[in-house]
Amino acid sequence: MDIARRRNIKPYMVFQNSVLKEMATEMPTTKEEMMRIRGIRDRKYEEYGEVFLNIIRTHLSERNKRQ
Repeated sequence: MDIARRRNIKPYMVFQNSVLKEMATEMPTTKEEMMRIRGIRDRKYEEYGEVFLNIIRTHLSERNKRQ
């Protein structure tokens, strides 16, 4: 799924690399956890938050199944 391409915007307009790196490190699974990441505010969360949370949750679930 390529959010930026579908919306015809630059990828950094979804989330900047620094935000993506922090998401990858922190692995938030709730809105509250995600909102603690610098660069994510209400508008960004409303537009993209649930999509990214679902990706992270799926990743964690699959990782736990392999362990």
